[in-house]
Amino acid sequence: MDPLDKLHPKIRAWIVEHTREQKERVHENKRRRSDPLSWSKSLLDDLTERDLYRLRASSTLCHAIEKAGARVKTADIHGKLTFTSQGRDLECTVKEKMSRPIKRPEGDSVKWTAYPQHHNSGLASSGFLRAQITTWLPGEQPLWIEALKKPFATLIPGIVDAVIACVPRLIEWERQREEDQRRHQEEERRRWERRRLQEIDDGRWARFRSAATNWREKQLLDSFIAELEARLLSEGDQPIGDRTTAEWLGWAKERAADLDPLTEGITGLFNEVLRP
Repeated sequence: MDPLDKLHPKIRAWIVEHTREQKERVHENKRRRSDPLSWSKSLLDDLTERDLYRLRASSTLCHAIEKAGARVKTADIHGKLTFTSQGRDLECTVKEKMSRPIKRPEGDSVKWTAYPQHHNSGLASSGFLRAQITTWLPGEQPLWIEALKKPFATLIPGIVDAVIACVPRLIEWERQREEDQRRHQEEERRRWERRRLQEIDDGRWARFRSAATNWREKQLLDSFIAELEARLLSEGDQPIGDRTTAEWLGWAKERAADLDPLTEGITGLFNEVLRP
């Protein structure tokens, strides 16, 4: 495990930030003592042995990752580490494995960390660390838990190997996902095209059926008009409203002719069927 004087720069920055915040709170509380209306913040405790152990473990892991050819992109005090390899980011966590104590902790056992707000107040440290790759991967998310006979240092080679090995899995999963998306988009395009063509065809069929209805109606009207013309010969032309009977029959013939879908032959019929 890395000694405190050789911590990885991103992990050492946690200690620097912690020290800065400690001093800032002391200074802020001194300033606020002169103001009776202001509230003082609680002082920030020193890093505990458990905190320092986690920092050393995180640092050792970071150095091992870089030795394997990856890069440490980010690291935060909560325990999240982001590694970069082959242009892909993988998030991992190194945190305390928490447990629920049988009885309420008392005394120094309560102050096992300078950051109690980072943990569930009903839980306490088990005395071991847990590491996990939290970036979603197909299959199970790799998880390692320290034990009495498996100190964290012995877990690091396996963690590093898994992180490096996960990158090709992640790349392949991304490739498959992109391929699935392209296939889905192509299927959607084909479905849309089929719907579009079906709508066009349905419109044409509706116009064709309408032409057949008009043709049938014109035949009926022509027969009716022929019967009326026969009666006109026997009854004679009579004034009806603003026209004579013969004029009314001429009007009926013109209107009936408008229904004829074959005025311009079959070509004209299907040109009408195919209109946009």
